[in-house]
Amino acid sequence: MKCNQCGAPATLRCSRCKTVSYCGASCQKANWKSHKKACKAAAAMAELATLSNNKVKKIDDARRELEEARAMVERLKAEAEEAKVKLEIEKKESEELDGKVKEASNNVDKAMDAAPEYGDKEYWDRAYKDKNRYVTGNDDTYDWYFNDYDRMHPLFSSVFGGSGPQTTLVDVGCGNSPLLSNLLSSGVIDKGIGLDISPSVISQCRSQLPPSSPLTFHHHDLTSPLPPSISPPSSLQGAVDKGTLDAILSGGTDAEKSTSALNDATFVILNVLSLLKAGGKFLIFTNLPPAMALSFFTSVNKDVVCVAAFDPNGSDPVKPGSGLSDSSDTQTTSRVKTVDGREITASKNIHVYKLTKGTESTQANTRAQIEALKSLHASTVSTLKTIKDDGALGSTVTLARESLSQAKSSTGYDSLSSSVDAAAHQLAESVKQEMEGSKAAQEIADEV
Repeated sequence: MKCNQCGAPATLRCSRCKTVSYCGASCQKANWKSHKKACKAAAAMAELATLSNNKVKKIDDARRELEEARAMVERLKAEAEEAKVKLEIEKKESEELDGKVKEASNNVDKAMDAAPEYGDKEYWDRAYKDKNRYVTGNDDTYDWYFNDYDRMHPLFSSVFGGSGPQTTLVDVGCGNSPLLSNLLSSGVIDKGIGLDISPSVISQCRSQLPPSSPLTFHHHDLTSPLPPSISPPSSLQGAVDKGTLDAILSGGTDAEKSTSALNDATFVILNVLSLLKAGGKFLIFTNLPPAMALSFFTSVNKDVVCVAAFDPNGSDPVKPGSGLSDSSDTQTTSRVKTVDGREITASKNIHVYKLTKGTESTQANTRAQIEALKSLHASTVSTLKTIKDDGALGSTVTLARESLSQAKSSTGYDSLSSSVDAAAHQLAESVKQEMEGSKAAQEIADEV
C-alpha cells in the first residue's frame, strides 16, 4: 500500500472509509481536504450496505417465521379437523351406546314385568290356574328343588322314619308336589297335611285324592296360625318346606317389603313349630347362602342343624351328611336376580336344615314372640311411612325410638333378638337413605 498523499509506503488506513492509506498522521491531515468528500461518501456507502444486508436478513428471518407460522396454522387446522372427526365419531358412538342402554333398560323393564313375583301371594294362584306352568314332563306335578323322590328318600326316611306310630307330617306350601303321596307310599309317614295359599292348587290336589286317603289338603296362609280344626297345636311329628321361605324372602324388594318379608318368614317358622310335638322336626330346603340361612333360622329356633347339601341337577342319593364334607361348599355361590332386578348372592347347592322343636316349656312363648314381632313390624312400617309422607324427622325420631324401645321390652323378645335386630336395622338404613346427612337419622342408626 502507498500513501495517498506522498506515495511512500503506507502503514495506516483511514479509519472511517477504510479505502485509502497513509504513511503517517501528517500526510493524512494534509490530504484530508481533498479526501473529505470521498471519505464521507465511501463511509455512507459502506453503512448503507451494512444496513441493507441487515434488512435483507431481517426480511428473510421474518419470511421464514411467516412460513413456519403458516405451516403451524395448517397443522393446527388438520389437527382440529381430525379432532372434529373424532368428536363426531365419539358422538355417534355415544348416541349408539345411549340407544343400547335405553334398549337394555327397556328389556329389563319388560323382563321385570314378566318376572315371577314369588313373594306375591296372588302370583301363586294365578300360576297354578295355568296348568301348564308348573308341571314335570307329562306329569301334572312339580317340586322346586328336586323332582326325583327316590333320590331324596334316604334323607326323609332318616329324619322322619323313626318318629313313632301314626307319623303325621305337614308340607308347607305344598303346591302340586307329589311329596306327601311319595312319603306315604314309601312308609315314611302315616298321615299328611298339605297347606298352600293358592285355593286353585288345593282344589287340584283334593280332586286327585283316592277315597279315604290319609292325606288332606287345605288352603291356608301360614303367616297366620293354623286353625285347630285342621291340626291342633303340638300334634304333628314333622314338617317340610321346599322353597316357600325362599319365595317369601324374595319379595323383599325395598325397605318396607324387606321388613314384611323377613317377618312373614319368621311367622311361618314359628307357626309351623307351634304345630309340632316336642322333638318334632322341621326340614327346610333352601338356596340361601349357608351363613345367612343358619343365622336366620337360629334366631327363631335354637336347635338348627344343616343335615345335607346337594346339586339340584345331580343324581346321587341324598342322605344326612351328603354334600357337607366339601368345605368349599359354603363358599360356592352365584349371583341371581330378585323380582326388582337387584342381584343377590344365592347358594349354587340346595342346603337342607333341620329345626328340632324343644320342650313345651321352651316353646310356651311362641305366640308371644309372634305378637312381639308383629308389633315391631307395624311400628317400623308406620314410622317409614311417616318419614316418607312428611319429609321431616322432627316427630318421627321420637316415634322410631319409642317403637324400638317398646319392641325390645315385649315378651319373648330375647329369643328373637337377631330377627328383631334385623328388622330394626332395616328401619335405620331406610331412615338414613330417606334423610341422608341428617344428624337425627344417624342418632337412630347408632341407637339401633
